[in-house]
Amino acid sequence: MRQSGALTTAAKSHRIAPERLRRYIRELGLAKREGRAWTFTDKRLREMTTISGGEVYKIKIIGWEESSLNGDYLSAVRTFLRLNDYDLIAPFVGRSVIDAKGKAHPFETRPNTLHRLAASQSGNELFHQVYRLVS
Repeated sequence: MRQSGALTTAAKSHRIAPERLRRYIRELGLAKREGRAWTFTDKRLREMTTISGGEVYKIKIIGWEESSLNGDYLSAVRTFLRLNDYDLIAPFVGRSVIDAKGKAHPFETRPNTLHRLAASQSGNELFHQVYRLVS
């Protein structure tokens, strides 16, 4: 729905009835109808990994926008580590993600630090459980 803006299109693309998706969205309070358009009100708490200040942290994030930003960052880091192309992480220089307590976590964008962290994880997955919802 965020991409197409249409509930029916989203429901059909996932092979479920539009009525079922509508009921699901209303029951969880993920969006509300304003006129003919849906406004997203998803404020669920998500536990995510982020990299800030040369360390890997698990933080709790509220809402889709912040978790999507953090997910995009983690995806860029993963690709950067594979290709060693700094242009992939350059858009995140000076940006940060805000946790549920309101604390900003600036994204780590120093290449050597990212490579060091990846090497120190040897065997452990650095980016597992990307969008884990917390109740």
